[in-house]
Amino acid sequence: MKKTVFLPCHPNMWEGFQTIWEKEINDPDNQVVVIPLPTYQIGPNEKLYDAEYITTGYPESVKIYDVNDYDLEAEHPDTIYIQNISDNNNPVFAVHPHFHTSNLRKFTDNLIYIPYSTLSDMDQDTTYLKRVYSKIITPPGIHNADKIIVSSESIKSMYLNLISDGDIETYKKWYPKITCEDYPRIAILKKYDKSTVPYPASWNRHLFDSTGKRKEAVLFTTSVFGVLQNNRSHFRAAQKVFEEYEQKKDTVAFIWRPNKYLPDMIMKYRPELFDDFRVLLEYYITHDIGIFDETLTPTPAIILSDSFIGDECVVKELFESTGKPVYSNDADTL
Repeated sequence: MKKTVFLPCHPNMWEGFQTIWEKEINDPDNQVVVIPLPTYQIGPNEKLYDAEYITTGYPESVKIYDVNDYDLEAEHPDTIYIQNISDNNNPVFAVHPHFHTSNLRKFTDNLIYIPYSTLSDMDQDTTYLKRVYSKIITPPGIHNADKIIVSSESIKSMYLNLISDGDIETYKKWYPKITCEDYPRIAILKKYDKSTVPYPASWNRHLFDSTGKRKEAVLFTTSVFGVLQNNRSHFRAAQKVFEEYEQKKDTVAFIWRPNKYLPDMIMKYRPELFDDFRVLLEYYITHDIGIFDETLTPTPAIILSDSFIGDECVVKELFESTGKPVYSNDADTL
């Protein structure tokens, strides 16, 4: 019998595995095991803190194994699916060292990496982004993967360029190992429409007008990279967007989804901007401009929205896959 193991980092990241997991469990000759990973935050001096081990919050249909109840080394599964490739190279997040790729490589014949976060392709002339992407998206641990499933052909090209760094032989070696077929977070968007996707009931007062008619919906994001690159001009651009849609809120449902790590990353890398972010957030809430999306996944907002405004980020990449209109919010022009 074939053995397949999924190692999710958090229940709110399960969508990054779900459609692949559904295919695997439909094989009667496949023993499928899901083992949530112990995770940590990384503080000053790279010390680990805020340890978490969460085994609840997954769909009822997903059978969860405790991390101590399955011996990966002894079982040696045929395939292990992972969402974390960074080992010691992520500045804010870490999994237990036992589950670093250098160990997992020894425990399976097929280590498959499915990044939960998918970023739009970078400008190859942007040295800053290339340096950041190389460190965070393609750290040394990526070389332990046998296969990588990404969201699009452009992202495949980005991975190949970053991994090979101009070496033709390395490029040729990795080309068949990276695919954009069946990326789960795009596949799951095809499972729902506006009438079937689950979302918080509190959103309805913004999504529908006084007659019960559904409004046009616009999704707006604020990304970590956008703020780190553009600083205060990014918040000025967001303020302009808020003011525009404040005037339209009777006819347009506005959904703001800032990156959930944005406050922490501002405090760590741009602490002088934290008050600017706080003022922006207070303006949005007190003026009741629209929905403040704090759901675990952007899937509901993507499906309910008719268009997208924002910079390069995970949500933009996912939204583009739907074929709906995408518009930039050019902070660096302000």
